[in-house]
Amino acid sequence: CNYYLKNQVEAESELKKALGINPDDPETYYYLGMVANYLKNLPQQGYDYMTNALRLDDSEAEYYYQRAKSSYELTDYVKGMEDVQKALKMYRGNGNFYALRGMLRLKLKYEDDQICEDFNKAYELGTFYRIKKEYKRHCK
Repeated sequence: CNYYLKNQVEAESELKKALGINPDDPETYYYLGMVANYLKNLPQQGYDYMTNALRLDDSEAEYYYQRAKSSYELTDYVKGMEDVQKALKMYRGNGNFYALRGMLRLKLKYEDDQICEDFNKAYELGTFYRIKKEYKRHCK
């Protein structure tokens, strides 16, 4: 709950206690990664936590997506693309996955039609990313 209440200190404290009780729980690493990515703005720490979550459970598309987001913030667009592609292979119903892939394609200088395909799918499914400016620039 503290994560969703944006109480970074309490969320991190409780999650580290949980990790002490069960160090093999991928969800605990996932939420520590979320705290690092969204509340602390520490993408390297978020990346490391998501890597631990994936080491324990590589069947969660969200873990790959969140690690891709960390990679994007760290400007490692190739790693980010690898992870978002894995996320999309597992689950194609999240517009944020497509929006992030479109933004990664922009950074990696893909063709506009591939970028627009992703942005259109992100809009269709819904996304919290602000891609309007890039959409206008690259899509007809």
